[in-house]
Amino acid sequence: MNFKTKIRLRKISIVICLGFTIVSQGQRMMDSDKITPFTSLTEADNYMVEKVGDGTFSGTVLVATKGKVVFHKAYGYANKDLKSINKIDTKINIGSLNKAFTGVSIMQLVEKGLLNLDDKAVKYIPELKNPMMDEITIRHLLQMSSGFGFYFDSELFKKNMKTLKNMEDYVPIISDYKLNFKPGSKKQYSNSGYELLGVIVQRVSGVNYYKYVKDNVYKKAGMINTDVYERDKKHKNLAVGYTKYKEGESMRTKLPKHRQNKFNTNVNEMHAVKGTAAGGGYSTSMDLYKFVTALYGNKLITEDITNTLLNRYEEKGVRSLNYGIGGGGMGINAIIIADMKKEYVIVVLSNYDPPTASNIAYNLSKMMKNK
Repeated sequence: MNFKTKIRLRKISIVICLGFTIVSQGQRMMDSDKITPFTSLTEADNYMVEKVGDGTFSGTVLVATKGKVVFHKAYGYANKDLKSINKIDTKINIGSLNKAFTGVSIMQLVEKGLLNLDDKAVKYIPELKNPMMDEITIRHLLQMSSGFGFYFDSELFKKNMKTLKNMEDYVPIISDYKLNFKPGSKKQYSNSGYELLGVIVQRVSGVNYYKYVKDNVYKKAGMINTDVYERDKKHKNLAVGYTKYKEGESMRTKLPKHRQNKFNTNVNEMHAVKGTAAGGGYSTSMDLYKFVTALYGNKLITEDITNTLLNRYEEKGVRSLNYGIGGGGMGINAIIIADMKKEYVIVVLSNYDPPTASNIAYNLSKMMKNK
């Protein structure tokens, strides 16, 4: 599937195949056939300045080609109340991009012989006792074919979302759900599966999930501005997320015209207090570029294991040269698109709703692909 693939809206997520998978919560429907590529980085810069001016973009943009960063700029406000502007090192919520770090963590444990992709999840999480849950493998969780979906409508989650600070807190929430289908029979976007993967990382390694990822992914890749921050504490240089939607509204809500371009509502109270293995951490465009570089440079896991990860957790031998992953939600839109054959990497982060970052990334990618 290529960049001309039409993207259809799902309940709250989309999946785009670019050799790897781009996954995103809350993404809006778009047709990439209609994307008009920028003709130059100067035109792209002018476009983003214009979008800041009309209130429809805020964030950071990075473009690298042949191993060199050729464009890296910040736009808009990190905090409107304080009038603080985004800088290139401002940490912005990356939504589902945390799933990439969780996937690497699992594959590191595979590399060490501490688990196998075809191990049953119940081997590590015996709390999964509902029908068919004993059939779920780690590979199913990674490939989103486990039968799990989301847990956001859980009363237990909603009641405790401001106190959930450990991956173990999600086990009773998720294990209470029934599977939507037989594991391995089809795919469905799933945050629940990646929360369970985070629990497995924690239980198998014997190290708190957050510390494990920090020591074994962020530090190894040289990511100095990436972490999962608790939103009930103060942190320096973190962007506030802004949304067009009010609390309780779905992102599928049809907004009146006067609200369609107003990103004013602070989203901090709309999300769980702390990010997880499935999403909600913070990073910068440069750190995410370092992550992609480290991944393709086999600095995080060995070449064979990296190939399996890049081939959607299948042992195919030949490495995919395309990589992409995205995240989105209220006040969150982050996307990485990399084409190693054409030798470019694009990272766009926004503290506004989707598709603010996605539209820019696709336009830039099409421009780079046409060069």
